[in-house]
Amino acid sequence: RAPDCLTAPMPAPKQGEVLVDTFRCSACPKSFNSDDHMLQHCSQSGHQPVYPQKTDGPAILETFLAYVNTALQRAMGERLRKWGNEYIDESKPIRGKNRNNDDLGIDIYQAYSCKFGVMRRD
Repeated sequence: RAPDCLTAPMPAPKQGEVLVDTFRCSACPKSFNSDDHMLQHCSQSGHQPVYPQKTDGPAILETFLAYVNTALQRAMGERLRKWGNEYIDESKPIRGKNRNNDDLGIDIYQAYSCKFGVMRRD
């Protein structure tokens, strides 16, 4: 049987804070020693942190945003090709030319990036 300190429920987060059970990435087996390191990894890789399960009431804002942004990234990945942190539309390439209008032998693609967020008024 686990000690009571490990099985006790976590305290509720303060307004504007993210509640996580441990600082883990949900898409890869990495764990971190602080929330700053975890959030930096997630923002650079497009992954999401592991959030606690909440079954009653509406989702906390950060969990909802993580869900809709994951769904948005998957939807963009179905229609467009991933190129770094952006998505490109390969259906309409533009041939690259120099200032003398000579062909450079490269294609230039329109890039797209999208992410939901929340802006709050003070």
